[in-house]
Amino acid sequence: MSTRTRGGYVHHALFYDSTDALLTSAVPFLRAGLDGGEDVVLVCRERNNALLADALDADPRIIVIRQANVYTGIPNAVATYRRMMRRHEATPGRVRLLGEVNFGSEPATWDEWMRFEAIVNVALAPYPLSSVCAYDTRGLPDRVLTGAQETHPLVLTSATVRRNGRYIPTTTFLAKHRAIIEPDPLEMAQPTHVFSDLTNPAGLVGLRQEFHDAPALSAVPAMTRTDLVTAVAEVAANGLGYGRPPVVVRLWVSATKVLCTVTDQGPGFDNPLAGYTPVQTDDPHHAGAGLWLARQCCDQLDAIAGPDGFTVRLGVMIPDAASAAREFGGASARAEVAERRARKAQDRAERLQRRFDQLDSRLHEDRQPRDADPLEMG
Repeated sequence: MSTRTRGGYVHHALFYDSTDALLTSAVPFLRAGLDGGEDVVLVCRERNNALLADALDADPRIIVIRQANVYTGIPNAVATYRRMMRRHEATPGRVRLLGEVNFGSEPATWDEWMRFEAIVNVALAPYPLSSVCAYDTRGLPDRVLTGAQETHPLVLTSATVRRNGRYIPTTTFLAKHRAIIEPDPLEMAQPTHVFSDLTNPAGLVGLRQEFHDAPALSAVPAMTRTDLVTAVAEVAANGLGYGRPPVVVRLWVSATKVLCTVTDQGPGFDNPLAGYTPVQTDDPHHAGAGLWLARQCCDQLDAIAGPDGFTVRLGVMIPDAASAAREFGGASARAEVAERRARKAQDRAERLQRRFDQLDSRLHEDRQPRDADPLEMG
């Protein structure tokens, strides 16, 4: 492939049932990139990263990224790949990437990462990136493998690249899966705590404090609690601003997970991509900014329209091996939004000051003595 050929995003699935099958399909794809002067990136399990790099003669041009640093949540993964591609903008060629999503062991995380595979078709569309997502058919559930068929326009095999007849458009896939979101098992029990109904934004300060001080969360690590408080407050603010009050917040706590639901009485948002990528505006109060921040701070975020109103379900796992990267993503997102809000407030203050100066100048001019009109004399 010519180093001058760029184009947009190209998304393949690779299904394998042995190490040999993975290498047979992946290595020619990656080697063709190296031979064409493209950047090659590996984001697989550590063992497979090593096997693939070795099969490519440990070429020093290969970039290896730890899987655990990327797949902590959809917003972090999308943001990581967008940053990578923006850094690449100054170079003339494309990037070839081979990755393996960590789908986890629970149906909720299966669904979340299947949504990721659909979302990148839109989120990465402008970038000159050819990615291959490898699926080990020996260990992944059928539900995930079906999702892979529906989210990848192309399939890579050892013999060829073929168009995938089972692929469906991103918005269709997300709408389909949004309609069949299942209840979280924790919701089958009575809530650990129900927070007072919110009817106006002034109550958000009290919600934050009440939530932060809830006895049920006393054993939850401080950073995890901060992430959850941030996410709940942002979603509740959306419910007040774009939905219909009152807003009800329910909390469940187990040994491994904290779950919250935030319900308002409005119709909710109908954009299945909402909150998955940074809002393309400098206005931090623009619809979608709070949802993007909430997704950065949580391990799970589901949006559900039902007879009792519109509910956003937020889940945070009690820290495990992946929590540090997720917490870093949440802290980074909070800092970014805080900076944007501060900049917006400063801009507003400067506009008000300019307006005040204009009015003061006009008033000052009106008070200046003026020469009498000759007609007024005599």
